[in-house]
Amino acid sequence: MAAIALCITALLTSELGCQKAQIRDAQAGIPVPAAADSNAPLTLGRASLVEGTNVIRADLFLDRGGEVLSSKAYNEPRNILFIEAGQKEGHWLLPDNNHTVTGRSDISDNADDGVKRVVGTVVLVKPTTDSSEIRRGRLLLFNPSGTTVIEVANDVREIKLAALSGGDLTILFERDRHLVLAAFDPASLAECWEQEVKISGSLAQATQ
Repeated sequence: MAAIALCITALLTSELGCQKAQIRDAQAGIPVPAAADSNAPLTLGRASLVEGTNVIRADLFLDRGGEVLSSKAYNEPRNILFIEAGQKEGHWLLPDNNHTVTGRSDISDNADDGVKRVVGTVVLVKPTTDSSEIRRGRLLLFNPSGTTVIEVANDVREIKLAALSGGDLTILFERDRHLVLAAFDPASLAECWEQEVKISGSLAQATQ
């Protein structure tokens, strides 16, 4: 009887140990870059294919939990994960999760076969320490796989337009209370030109 009891105890202990290990594995999740204010959990959102490519992309969110925006729980985008078919490793857009990734806009082109495909993406990466109403950040442009990333400008308040025009990737953004128009080569993402847009005959100051 003592031997039987010992076997049952060992079996139960083993099962409980397996269950605890499974719970720990489920809670651990995939490894992500650390966030300085990560008291709230980081959550990887639903993945999707970048249109016209074999690249999978998913947003990483900081779950604000009780904080509410427009009567809904607020998840703050902190990073973007890229996984390319045929590659054994994925990679993150940013080296840390201490910034808010906002204003994302995909720039698409119609290929010769009529298939729409993304040729570039712009995002505004803002610090999380300032007031959201006056926060400014870095404007980034990257290719569909996120392997080529360039900084278009700093101290940018808002992206006004990102589109393919005349064969160039054209971006209109607001910096230092001025509108700036810039164009980039779709293949290399090299800057073709940049100019500040002069506004004349203003009747009223736009809301800042």
